[in-house]
Amino acid sequence: MAGPREDEDNLFQDNLSDAMSDPTKRWVQGFRDGDPDLIAEFWNEYEVRLRRLAERNLGQQMRRRVGSEDVVQSVFRTFLRRAHQDEFELADGQSLAALLSTITLNKIREKVRYHTRQKRGIDRERYLDTLADLAGKETTPDETAAFHEVEEMICDFNQDEQHIIQLRLENYTHQEIAQRL
Repeated sequence: MAGPREDEDNLFQDNLSDAMSDPTKRWVQGFRDGDPDLIAEFWNEYEVRLRRLAERNLGQQMRRRVGSEDVVQSVFRTFLRRAHQDEFELADGQSLAALLSTITLNKIREKVRYHTRQKRGIDRERYLDTLADLAGKETTPDETAAFHEVEEMICDFNQDEQHIIQLRLENYTHQEIAQRL
């Protein structure tokens, strides 16, 4: 006759094997077998959740370079490849969700490290919304500063040189300027 402790241990072992939900069991077997239908079912179940997780953890500048969909696809490729090789021990649906979340966050960290290296630094990017007003309605601070620098340089020229520059800014050709002088 088994003692109370042994009964508890046996009960725990039995419950542990039953703890994994039916879909999770099917998916795990499907990953190992490479079953495309079960993999598609798994994708449909987790894709939206993982995409939202990626969106919440990708900064605005990073989202300009890396889409949450790209991160999720990379997560699934990694997970399915490793699951097919039987590298994971999944006890239940919660451990599966936790593993997928961890892989997602690690992928995001990898992308952030890659895109923030000095050569590719996000902080070095300039987007159209920070460049000159393309419609020509307002000058930007950069344009104003550049204009003042050019004005200061022109003031150092003699009067004839300033006159030539003025005519050139008014779209006179070199030949027309030569005739006027």
